Amino acid sequence: MIDGKRGHHRIWLHNCTPTDYLTSIIPLDSTAPQRSAASERFCRFLMHQRRRKLATGIAPTAYQRSRLIVLLRLLDAEQEGLSRRKLAFSILYPHYITMRSAEWKASNERRRFYRMLEDAHFLCEAGYRSMLKGSMNDKYIP
Repeated sequence: MIDGKRGHHRIWLHNCTPTDYLTSIIPLDSTAPQRSAASERFCRFLMHQRRRKLATGIAPTAYQRSRLIVLLRLLDAEQEGLSRRKLAFSILYPHYITMRSAEWKASNERRRFYRMLEDAHFLCEAGYRSMLKGSMNDKYIP
């Protein structure tokens, strides 16, 4: 995550060292214009240039933005190897008292957690393409 006065960017750097140049690869498919706009926005950010307004298709509402952040946090924490219950109580329910195993198995919180985790996996595997196309009302897109 890169924060600045003019906004923040969530990027994933794979196998990078501090001396590597950043490269943006944009497949020439139906989402190429949206990907190009996102890449340009990030370049403008790095070069301290004035920000342009986002296209409406890639500008989520405040609720959608906060839900996307939670979904990304779930995926990150899952990669760290935490148990499902610890994931739920550290990210979705930080102010709850941890339930006993029997209570957890029968709880609404557990069902909601698994729905959110399913949405996070779908978003990671294919749902982000719907967002880039501008269809934020897709079934699995928050």
